[in-house]
Amino acid sequence: MPNDLVYLVQGSEATPAARISLAEAGLKEREDLQEWVVEHAEVLGEGVRVITIEYDRWSTGSGTPARQRLDVLGLTGAGQLLVAELKREQDRDIHLQALTYAALVSRFTVRTLAAAHADFLTRRGRETSAEEAEALLRDHVEGDLDPQVLANPRIVLLASDHPPQVVTAVDWLCEVSDHRLQIELRTVNAWRIGHQTAVRFDVMYRSRASTRSCCHPPKPAAPHRSPRRSRRRPPRRPVPRTPCGSSSTAVC
Repeated sequence: MPNDLVYLVQGSEATPAARISLAEAGLKEREDLQEWVVEHAEVLGEGVRVITIEYDRWSTGSGTPARQRLDVLGLTGAGQLLVAELKREQDRDIHLQALTYAALVSRFTVRTLAAAHADFLTRRGRETSAEEAEALLRDHVEGDLDPQVLANPRIVLLASDHPPQVVTAVDWLCEVSDHRLQIELRTVNAWRIGHQTAVRFDVMYRSRASTRSCCHPPKPAAPHRSPRRSRRRPPRRPVPRTPCGSSSTAVC
């Protein structure tokens, strides 16, 4: 927040920290910010496991490779995919990129995720097969990996700040989807304290829980049936008895 005051305290002395941009601190988007997220995935939310970073193995229906590069793909303990878009500075189009990536990963199968995670771990020096990676992902989730849950990724937008048009667009998207589309705006800022630099992560906006399930369609309502009415026979009308010998039919 712009009005935050941060101090380094040593006993009775309090040294004010100066807020600076990540660029002024000499910090880069991929080499620094992305690595912090990988090593401390909790900055994206509680219980997040990073599946892969810099994912670009998309293909169109015709088999043509797509040229999008997803910053971070994670998995929550609830079995929901998490798409994170990282920016060192604010970006007015950050939500558009993330929505594209979320749509792409919503089609991922467990096998696709396992292959991506195995490749990610292997590239970082931990030789892992696709079968081992799948076991790691399943162990991370409470329950099982539900394809319907995987098809509705959560989105986290992390930047130094978010301009009003991004906040408005995100809030509108969450509202019109009844918050089944879950998007969070998070910020990261740097502080210079003497010769040291500290960074702070904050939550700026979080979609509230949906009033309906984000992953399972509502059950159809049972057809309305009017209460069954019993059919009562009308009472038999008594046959009038007339005196014998009259002109009308008589019962004697």
